[in-house]
Amino acid sequence: MAVINKKSIADPQDICRLAVGLGVSNATAAVLINRGINSEEIGRQFLDCDDSCVNDPFEMLSMYEAVALIDEAIEEQRRITIYGDYDVDGITSVCILYKYLKSIGARVNCYIPNRFTEGYGLNMDAVAKIASKGTDIIISIDCGITSVTEIALAKELGMDVMIVDHHNPPKDLPDADVILNPKQIDCPYPFKELCSAGLAIKIVEAHGGREAAAEFYDIAAIGTVADVVPLLNENRYYVKKGIEKINTSPCFGVKALKTVAGYQDKAISARGIAFGLAPRLNAAGRMSSAKDGLNMFLAEDFKSAFDIAVKLNEYNDERRKIEQEIYTTGMDASVIGNMCNKKVNVVCGNGWNKGVIGIAASRFVEQYHRPTVVISCAEDICTASARSIDGFDIYLALCECKDLFTKFGGHSQAAGFSLPMSNIPEFIRRFEEYAEANITEEMLIPAIECEIKLSPADIDTRLAKELSLLEPFGKDNEPPLFWADMLEFKNAVVIGKEKNVLKASVNAGGATIDCVGFGKADYINVAGCSAPKSAVFSVDLNHWQGVEKVQLALKDVKITVRSQGDIDAVINAMESRLFEAFDAGFAVDSSVCQAQVSVEDMFEAVKAHRMGSLIIVNDRDTLNKLLSLVIINDFGSDIDIHIGTLPKNHEFGANTILAMPYEDCIPAGEFARVYVSQHTNVEKLKEIKNYTVYESLSPYSIITKRDRNSFAAMYKALHELAPKLYQWGTLQGVVDAVETIVGGAVSVFDLKVVLGVFKQLEFLTFESQDGMIKVSFSDKIVKRQLTQSELFNRYCELTVQ
Repeated sequence: MAVINKKSIADPQDICRLAVGLGVSNATAAVLINRGINSEEIGRQFLDCDDSCVNDPFEMLSMYEAVALIDEAIEEQRRITIYGDYDVDGITSVCILYKYLKSIGARVNCYIPNRFTEGYGLNMDAVAKIASKGTDIIISIDCGITSVTEIALAKELGMDVMIVDHHNPPKDLPDADVILNPKQIDCPYPFKELCSAGLAIKIVEAHGGREAAAEFYDIAAIGTVADVVPLLNENRYYVKKGIEKINTSPCFGVKALKTVAGYQDKAISARGIAFGLAPRLNAAGRMSSAKDGLNMFLAEDFKSAFDIAVKLNEYNDERRKIEQEIYTTGMDASVIGNMCNKKVNVVCGNGWNKGVIGIAASRFVEQYHRPTVVISCAEDICTASARSIDGFDIYLALCECKDLFTKFGGHSQAAGFSLPMSNIPEFIRRFEEYAEANITEEMLIPAIECEIKLSPADIDTRLAKELSLLEPFGKDNEPPLFWADMLEFKNAVVIGKEKNVLKASVNAGGATIDCVGFGKADYINVAGCSAPKSAVFSVDLNHWQGVEKVQLALKDVKITVRSQGDIDAVINAMESRLFEAFDAGFAVDSSVCQAQVSVEDMFEAVKAHRMGSLIIVNDRDTLNKLLSLVIINDFGSDIDIHIGTLPKNHEFGANTILAMPYEDCIPAGEFARVYVSQHTNVEKLKEIKNYTVYESLSPYSIITKRDRNSFAAMYKALHELAPKLYQWGTLQGVVDAVETIVGGAVSVFDLKVVLGVFKQLEFLTFESQDGMIKVSFSDKIVKRQLTQSELFNRYCELTVQ
């Protein structure tokens, strides 16, 4: 489980005061304070998100001059070229300006450079080309603030220039006629975080009024969300109003994009924009030409827009395929490089799409939680994209290597550069050397930012409704996450068409609250363990068949142990998987190798590191010792406990106790230190190359060997229960019922062996899932000997100590 970073919150009295003033719960008040909202007036404005959030556009430096230049252009019918960027913010900002200027009679056209042949921003050839076609005014939007040379050329060629850009301005600005950038040092505009789509809206507001600007809110919302600017103040207002327009009366282009993204009959949120609409629009510039995206927005009928949207959807599918190929190839390279022993990740590949390597780098960071550079190699100049983790300024790291680059730019969390292939080895050496000196082990542990701790009693429909008022969510206004501990999960099951959703429930003050974990299906053994859990979650509203219920969306779940009772619960969960480990050959009854270390010494070695250790255990004595040491040493927050298998999306390299593994689930190169019991068949864990063996008992010391008569008695008991077994029931319930009939102790292991043996003999069939089971008996049974079952013969060979 990731580290929980608790956001700093005010004094409880301040929370209560704000809660009373706004008429909200203490939890909602705490969330608001965490966002810097500590007064009733500001809180009311935030929750209402009304017109009072919108600033006067004429507060922005040079807005009067911008309006005057537009008026002059229309009056004199001067030709305007809007020069943009190929990302979503660039496309949407160009679209807003073009549609507005066209609507008021301007002679206007657009130019968006090609990512692959021209690159980002203004370039000399494009400026000359635009001038040769008779352009009188260039409006560069989402670029231009650093284009000193290019704008000098534009002026020399007789064009007026307006720069509309939100990027950080340099000390020496280009010699443009008008510069609109709220980040200029002398600009008094109160909100500095507008993206270029937002700046386009401000121009329309200034020239045509707020009603004219409202026509473009749907397009502006897409650009604002996609550019990951803070969703606060004006940005939040424009996105909120834009989402309303997207869901009610979007332009043809937005409607078409929404349709191909699967939201035709569904309301969309900021998240839907970020993960549904924006990637398809971005794919145009990444895979072909961003002009396709622009033309979709400019389409004058739905069919034309939809035809282009279908093309964007195909681009996005192609982009995802290429991204997956890069990711898969890079994963293999990263694994070979033993990522557990590295602090950064550098992945190289021949001819990788330069428009996709940045997305691939982000995926590597998400998987490994290490700064990553993905390099697309070519014969002459290679192109690279870099992404980082919190606390590590990748721009500064790359500055140590800038003499190796032919082109370089970026910021603390993302950067790009080009270099000759011959310089790659030296770059990797310096980059790794810098990382070794500047990245600590703690920085490599991912953290989840949580608001406050909640108890189940705090969670109700009222809280979920209050939190929904904080939408739209995005940068600096993320969906609130909470944590709770000592949760008791009930009825844990796997659901969903793809069987990738974990569902469970918790009790809250007498009520039952549903919990769902999308993509968390392989945490079923964690959720099914009766030991208490700690969890990170959001509090959502779920609407189903006209019923509104509160629901917890699980982001992370972890078994916690604080008492001997908790330890016993984990031991029981482990031993419930003994049959699977026996059947798959992972747990053996005789010692396979000599012990090299005691359990106590092993724990001390693990405790010295906050990550990178894996302990594989399959006997109750060792697990009891280990978990007791975890409690005594207060080590619970630094080690995860998993039963049977390691979830695919667990935190990379987190210290882990894996109890009773029954499948090959250990990723290569993930753990620096691996400890196995003397009774683990390590050959089954193919990716484990180096390991230390600790002393242990046989996992089978807990079982009682059953003879032929016992098998017959348990089969007869099952047959007697046949009418009940045709329907799903709990595995433990069947064990208890069989135990009552045979008049003696029966374990889960016993029952699973008996079921497995008689299934092989074709006496019965059964299905089991998530602790549930149903059994069907064959109508025609052919008499067979127990020894005709391979499972029975292996069972008989067990040595029980």
